[in-house]
Amino acid sequence: MPDPTRPDSLPNTTSAMQMINGIAKKKSKLKQKRRKLVLQQTFVSGHRKFAVINGKMLVVGDYIEGAQLKQIHSGKVVILDKGRSKELTLISDLNIKGAER
Repeated sequence: MPDPTRPDSLPNTTSAMQMINGIAKKKSKLKQKRRKLVLQQTFVSGHRKFAVINGKMLVVGDYIEGAQLKQIHSGKVVILDKGRSKELTLISDLNIKGAER
């Protein structure tokens, strides 16, 4: 016998759990897909240093996409990603079709 106090518009427990599991699986897949890290800018002046990676301004110690920014140099940075050091460098020349030089 159905519960007379339960509104008709609520989903049954099984379909609600299936919906929750589906959302959790989608979130898990999204977490697995990491964007490529692109160094866009560095700024080094005396003791002030920052880098722009994937559009975010970062200082040494900050994290992006699970990687930690360890060093900032003029035109390059060093990150620690999954226990491995990696160097990102600025793209010095973009070949854009139709761009004037």
